[in-house]
Amino acid sequence: MSKFITKTEAKEVFRNDYLPEIKQKEAMFPNLGIDSSMRRTAWNDMVDALNKAGYVSDNQAMNWKNPYDK
Repeated sequence: MSKFITKTEAKEVFRNDYLPEIKQKEAMFPNLGIDSSMRRTAWNDMVDALNKAGYVSDNQAMNWKNPYDK
């Protein structure tokens, strides 16, 4: 098994690969404002995908606090 990525690395993946698309959707619908639930959901989906692909352990996936939770 390869080395698991760290939460810092996961945040970088999110910033580079997920956040631009979310910001684009937010810009398309400015009346909705910044949708933090979209960011929370995207983070959870990304961590789940990384876990299923073997880049994040079960323990990491279960214990990482979502940085977009308020």
